[in-house]
Amino acid sequence: NLVHAVEGNLSGCVTLPATFARLSDVVASIARQTGADTGLVRWCPEAAIEARFGRLPRLLTPRAEAMGFTADPSLDELVRSALATL
Repeated sequence: NLVHAVEGNLSGCVTLPATFARLSDVVASIARQTGADTGLVRWCPEAAIEARFGRLPRLLTPRAEAMGFTADPSLDELVRSALATL
């Protein structure tokens, strides 16, 4: 997306597409790719965080998509890319 933005003659702000995932899916993807045990993660509700972020609707980005921006193809690809930077 960064290259697409630089190469395009864009002006103004646009919200980029994002990959939707539950935290449990992110943890499972990390575990699959690293061999880590998902049991190392302790799940406990955090009311303040859940109130701010846990009930948000899916992000809709029709303008960005019409401009050719894309989300990561899959959660596993997103995690693989993030792990590669560590």
